[in-house]
Order: sequence, then structure tokens, then C-alpha cells
Amino acid sequence: FTLLAAAVVRANVYGWAHERLLPDQIRYRRVGMWAGKDGAESASASVQVSLRFQRPCSAAARAGIVQLLAFHSSVLMQLGTEHEERARRPAAFCCTAELKQHPGCDHPGHLILRREHDKSDALHVQNVVFGVNQSAAAVTEKWHVQRSGMWYLLVSSCDPRTGEVVISGESSWANPHGALPGELYGFIPFFRTLCLAYVVAGAAWRALCYRHRSVLLPLQLCIGGVLALSLLESSAWYYEYTSFNASGSRRGAG
Repeated sequence: FTLLAAAVVRANVYGWAHERLLPDQIRYRRVGMWAGKDGAESASASVQVSLRFQRPCSAAARAGIVQLLAFHSSVLMQLGTEHEERARRPAAFCCTAELKQHPGCDHPGHLILRREHDKSDALHVQNVVFGVNQSAAAVTEKWHVQRSGMWYLLVSSCDPRTGEVVISGESSWANPHGALPGELYGFIPFFRTLCLAYVVAGAAWRALCYRHRSVLLPLQLCIGGVLALSLLESSAWYYEYTSFNASGSRRGAG
């Protein structure tokens, strides 16, 4: 079984540029999300997808299915079979006839999902079904995030009859504070505070240098230059993250 991460990334909008999905394979993305203080839908944290799936005409003679899951990291351990160390058997993620005895393997050709607890607010499943003689399918969904933490978007193909599928489109992740992933949002107040600290330190250092200008050493002038460069760097990073948060497009500060 193969796990592959989608490679084309545009900030907090992740593009799927004709990504191949083979049978018995998974592709995924993960982003830190913040659901707000009360986790209510009004907090506007969401995961939205607009994806198109295309398979060869040679595979269209058979029905097929691709599964799309959006879930909180607390659900991650419920995917697949448990690793059997004594039998040296790795975990399997796709349900087959041979694995029917395992919990969560209810439908061969589907992902194994052990629903141990009620986590309706942490798991969303969308089945993309290909009918006979159907070679294309599409899905547009938006899920509200009601739990803070790391969220995954996973696309799986467990039915060998589906054949190779090409995925195109994009997924977007929105937090209440903007487009910035939750795990990066702390950099905005951090670099803002750092900028203010360098401004205060630079002003104090300039006043001291002016007061003792008759006995200044070249080293002390260099210290002033270091403070100026540090302020410039912190300002660049602050602009980087605030722009990223506002527009959802990362320009690159370094």
C-alpha cells in the first residue's frame, strides 16, 4: 500500500495538477486548523474541495469508487488494520475479502475505518462513484471544522476495478483568522512584537550613540547596523505572514 502527498501547493490552497491515483493507493494533505473558542460553525473554519476525477476509457467498462475523507488527527489511528508485530504483518488500509474479519473492513474495495467512538464532528466521508461506462466524476464539498488541531484531507482508491484515476482541482483551508494555517498563525504576533522590540532597542541605541558620539568606536556603529538589519528581517517576515493570511498566497520572504 502506498501513501503519497500531493506536491503542488499554493499557500493554503493546494492544487491537484493531474495527480495520478493508482489502485491500492492514497494521497493526502494536512493543515493545522483552529475552530474558534466554542467550535461553532459560525467560527468559519472550513475545508473546501473542488476536484475532478478522470479514468481511462478502458476502465470505464467496470464500476468503481474513489473515497474522499476529511478528518481530525484523532481519527488517524482508526484508519486501516492494527499493526500485528508478532505476525510481522504491517497495517493494511484497503478492505479486501481476506481482511473481512478485521474491524472496520465492512465493504471490500473501501477504506478500512474502525469507528470506535462517535466522532461525527471529526470525520467527513464522501464517496465518488463511477458507474459502468462512466470515465469522469467530480465533487465539490465544504466541511465546517468544529475541532481545533491537525486536519487531513485523504483521497483513496481501494477498488482495483476503478483503475488509474487522474485528479485535478484544488482544496482550500480557511481559519477564522484568515488563510494562514493554524500552526503558523502565532508567527504574526511574534514578528510584530519582535519589530517593536527592535524599534525600541534601535531608538535607545541611537540616543546613547548620539550622547557619547565623541568616544564612539566602529564596533558600536556596527551594533547599530545589526539592529537595523534585524528590524528589516523581522519586518519582512511580518509582512510575509500577514500577506499570506490575508490573500492565501505566499510570496516568499527569505
